[in-house]
Amino acid sequence: SSLNGLIVIHPKDLPLTTLYAIDQYLLKGGKLIVFTDELSVFDNPPQNDQNAYAYKRSSQIDLLTDAWGLKRIKDSVLCDKNLATEVSYPNAAGVQETVMHPTLLTAEPKYFKTDSRVTMGLQNLIIYYSGVYDKIPKEGLNIEELVFTSKQNAEIMTFQVMSSEPSKVQSLCDKIFTEKGTRDPKGIVFKATGKFSTAFPEGKPKAEVDPKAPPAPEVADTSVPLKVSTGNPIAILVTDVDMLNDKIMFRQNQFGQTTNSNYPFIQNLVEMTMGNEDLISIRTKAVNNRPFTVLEDIKKKAEENTQKEIKAYQEKAEEANIELGKFLPARSGVKIP
Repeated sequence: SSLNGLIVIHPKDLPLTTLYAIDQYLLKGGKLIVFTDELSVFDNPPQNDQNAYAYKRSSQIDLLTDAWGLKRIKDSVLCDKNLATEVSYPNAAGVQETVMHPTLLTAEPKYFKTDSRVTMGLQNLIIYYSGVYDKIPKEGLNIEELVFTSKQNAEIMTFQVMSSEPSKVQSLCDKIFTEKGTRDPKGIVFKATGKFSTAFPEGKPKAEVDPKAPPAPEVADTSVPLKVSTGNPIAILVTDVDMLNDKIMFRQNQFGQTTNSNYPFIQNLVEMTMGNEDLISIRTKAVNNRPFTVLEDIKKKAEENTQKEIKAYQEKAEEANIELGKFLPARSGVKIP
């Protein structure tokens, strides 16, 4: 009851007793902000980890978010053609290549909820490998999408992102966009309000006992578990943790200006849920980055045309290889696999 709010960042394998405490805090009218991630770029395994490949980069509190009406699609991240971010990288041949990366998202104001004070005045948000959540209707709960994708969005498996160069990821997503077409926008930041129900209908779970630890004295628990919420609880779910990293949040252009609004966005989230909303309008005036939107649109269209040309050349090359395969066995006895 003494907490103004609770922020949970990158929760990995939280014990049931901790999840229960969060659940009960929210049901008592608490204000909660949770950052989860399906593929965290900056969460790297410890050095000399013998099992680094299996290192877990994801986080979730599925037991709670399911109760809020938000169902996670496991091992998948969002890709979006219109929110793709330009990146340059050395490819496998060592050549510098520039692509529009569809899983590194740049959300502009048209992808913000228009009447939300959280996103008021913000220029853009950078979101890396956003998790995918489906909204499941829950009686008494209202779920708003404060930040969302365009209609040209899809899901891609995390292993495909981890094992592929950005150009390959772009090709995979373009193929999905072509095959499946448009669909309803997907949420990136969710706000849940209303009447919450507990994720623990059977009551408080038993604490896990460490067999190596000395026995702890038993303490009688006289608290009465809440089944439904009281007061005005708020739960915010942000589907990316990397947006909090300094390398993204405070990225600057050649003029020393911060190129995104991630930091004021986080401040606004805290003020809206836990503090004074009047500070939001003051803070967002400091965001002065003005991207060249017309130029960005031209670059995106040029990138699309380039990808079409590359695809056409690849198809011609494949056809030529097929014809060559027919010719070689007859001339040299070479077997084509």
